[in-house]
Amino acid sequence: MPDISEPISLSEDSLKTIEHIVAIPTYSFRDWSSDLLQGVRREIRNFYRKKQKARCAYCRNVISKSASGCHVEHIAPKSKYADFIFTPKNLCVICPDCNEIKREKEVADKLEGTFTKNPKVYPRSSSAFLIYHPHFDNYEDHILQVDGYYVDLSDKGANTIKMCTLNRRLREFGYDPSLMSSPGKLELMYKILNSGKISEILALIEE
Repeated sequence: MPDISEPISLSEDSLKTIEHIVAIPTYSFRDWSSDLLQGVRREIRNFYRKKQKARCAYCRNVISKSASGCHVEHIAPKSKYADFIFTPKNLCVICPDCNEIKREKEVADKLEGTFTKNPKVYPRSSSAFLIYHPHFDNYEDHILQVDGYYVDLSDKGANTIKMCTLNRRLREFGYDPSLMSSPGKLELMYKILNSGKISEILALIEE
């Protein structure tokens, strides 16, 4: 079951606004930040924030209600895939840090080739993407988060951790000594890092 099982159905007002914007001869992906689309962005942001229970799609940290603290994410970046700027399944919300770090990085799996076979049609399966996709994937199948530290359970998980630098806290501040006061978490992390089998990792979590 994917983490977002129901994509947004935009209101009539939003659809009319989008229709007006894309009909402008000079329209480009840069118009996403236009004041005319403020209501559209708000509708998308509020919908996915609720669906995601106020958690960033990538790092799973809490995101605020404000536009500055809750960014609408184009999973396939709008600068590369302008046809999918308003595609519901290409949208979710993320935190400011993940937004700044991921930016325009390529997420399409070139080996799978869905984007290149028919670039006007949004992919219908997880295999088209190199990273975790909330509309197609379950986060826990690909990434394990332990007290703000991230471990990949799949290639997609590894790509997501790298693309969004999810272990940025570890890279910037080093290992958190406070974990020493939580033997259970420390032991779990040790076992996870020394186990390459997803079944063993899941068994540890369920203990």
